[in-house]
Amino acid sequence: MKNNILIFMIFGLFWTACKKEVDPRVPPEVSFIEGSNYLSYDTTAAPLDSFLVGVKVVKTEDPLKSLNVSVARNGASETETFYNEVIEGAEQGGFERSLHIQCGVETGDEKWIFSVVDRDGNITQKEFHITVK
Repeated sequence: MKNNILIFMIFGLFWTACKKEVDPRVPPEVSFIEGSNYLSYDTTAAPLDSFLVGVKVVKTEDPLKSLNVSVARNGASETETFYNEVIEGAEQGGFERSLHIQCGVETGDEKWIFSVVDRDGNITQKEFHITVK
């Protein structure tokens, strides 16, 4: 009987010790900076108008690796990279960026996409649309 109890105790010890911890894969937090000088929402503009856009990025689980800003024009599935940055040093824990963006010369819809990637490859995207008239 004592042997059975000992076997169960050893089995229980190995069972709990062998469980792998699951990586929750939490993506970074991204938000637009709001204020009278910043664009943070869908809007209408004239060709070649420019705007100040700010993003605030916070590490949730893993260090931040990159920030990419792209634009897709008139419903295109392909995007054009406007800005790309590798994040290094202390900013891997969080940062803010303010960028001046400019509408294209053609009328139509522009979808501006702000993407942040962390070390594990988790991606968070925020976007807004500019209707160019």
